[in-house]
Amino acid sequence: MSTPLRLATTTSTNDTGLLSKLRQDFLDSAYYDYDIAGWESVGTGAAIALGQAGLVDVLLTHARVQEEAFVTSGAGLVRTHLMYNEFLLVGPAGQITPASSLEDAFGQIAAGTAAAPLRFVSRHDSSGTNIRELDIWDHLDPPVDPNLVAGYYPLEEEDEDRGMMATLILAGGGDSERNPNGLIYYTLTDNGTWLKFQDEHSDLAANLQVLSQSPDPWGLNQYAVTTIDPAYPFNPAPPSPIDLTGAEAFVTWLLSAEGKESINTYTFFNTALFTYNADEDEPDSPFTRKLRRTIMTD
Repeated sequence: MSTPLRLATTTSTNDTGLLSKLRQDFLDSAYYDYDIAGWESVGTGAAIALGQAGLVDVLLTHARVQEEAFVTSGAGLVRTHLMYNEFLLVGPAGQITPASSLEDAFGQIAAGTAAAPLRFVSRHDSSGTNIRELDIWDHLDPPVDPNLVAGYYPLEEEDEDRGMMATLILAGGGDSERNPNGLIYYTLTDNGTWLKFQDEHSDLAANLQVLSQSPDPWGLNQYAVTTIDPAYPFNPAPPSPIDLTGAEAFVTWLLSAEGKESINTYTFFNTALFTYNADEDEPDSPFTRKLRRTIMTD
């Protein structure tokens, strides 16, 4: 019987179905006797918190500065960039001009008024997508507090599901409990979940269109895998020890030719949802550079 491995990851890798494929391909590999029997599909911030508490063996997340800070704290052992996809702004047609960049699109939304609000729904969950959204507001000239933007709707902790697919459903006019009037919202998403959403909720997707263009330096959505240091002084002590051997086996497989093929061959409508790039230098972005400077000087 394979040894279970505990993974905390993002809702996007789960909602797109990639995690199920990686799990099965890893299980089928002849080289390792481990199984990702279950995983915590949460926002990146929540995943890192699970790692900080020693409740998982390995992380698969997408917020570089927070991941690097996790390693610097001592709880994280090794962070390795793995794959990427793209952030997109989606929303109702006809209210803003299709933008040349996410920065331009967010600037148009920020210009909405109380009389004519441009509604934006935010996951508000410290996920990698939410972190990038807040980075964009902060990068505008002048910086914008999104809570002061007319029509801004941050989902709250008591909301049962703030994952990417659930947020797209709400943005498209669905979710009668949280959106009883069927309002259409702008939101930031990754292109992988967007493609799955279009297939699984085509009626709601018809209410939205992509309003940012590729390539966009603000759109880079880099994922990384991070192991946890079993020697870290967790307080309180976790109920089970960190399985570093299993975590490193999983990372080794992800970085192998088999892992690369598993990621790159996961397609939808003949479109790859994620692109492996662990064998290349990790790309940087203006956000990463700016935030790294901020953290280093705080």
